[in-house]
Amino acid sequence: MAVTADNYVKKVSEYDKTIAVLENMTDEELKALRAVAMVITNKKLVDRPIRSLSEEEFFLKVDEGLADADAGRFVISESFESELASEFGLKTK
Repeated sequence: MAVTADNYVKKVSEYDKTIAVLENMTDEELKALRAVAMVITNKKLVDRPIRSLSEEEFFLKVDEGLADADAGRFVISESFESELASEFGLKTK
């Protein structure tokens, strides 16, 4: 019985997939990723910057964002991406 490429890919663990991605990252990218991982793993669930929001929390965030945009408090995404790339020595598109 032959093992197809599709069957092999489905059996690769998330750990192995993650390691494959890490192997291609620069030291600076790895430092940034490690910093994010440390924030995620060291904080309590309610303190985590990335978590599910309740519907009420979600709409409060949306309303805050719209108010900021209406008041002119925003940055064009391309400018912000360039700033982050420069700060962390990352490649840009």
